[in-house]
Amino acid sequence: MQRRAGKKVINLVGKVFGRLTVIRKLEETFGPKGTRKWLCNCSCGKVNVEVKGSLLRGGTTSSCKCFQVDQIRAKKMKP
Repeated sequence: MQRRAGKKVINLVGKVFGRLTVIRKLEETFGPKGTRKWLCNCSCGKVNVEVKGSLLRGGTTSSCKCFQVDQIRAKKMKP
């Protein structure tokens, strides 16, 4: 693990979070705290999905929005 400003940088490459597989770390950071962004591929086939690491690790983001679309479709199909 690398350290960044006193914090450990967790390597997420190759890990799977829901439908997302982390491909690589992006060089840019997000926000004033420098939250790391990661490039992911979704199991639905969408590639190059950018996600903040904290959202992946916290379980907030687990797909490219395809899961939400699937849930809406399933509700509409119920009698």
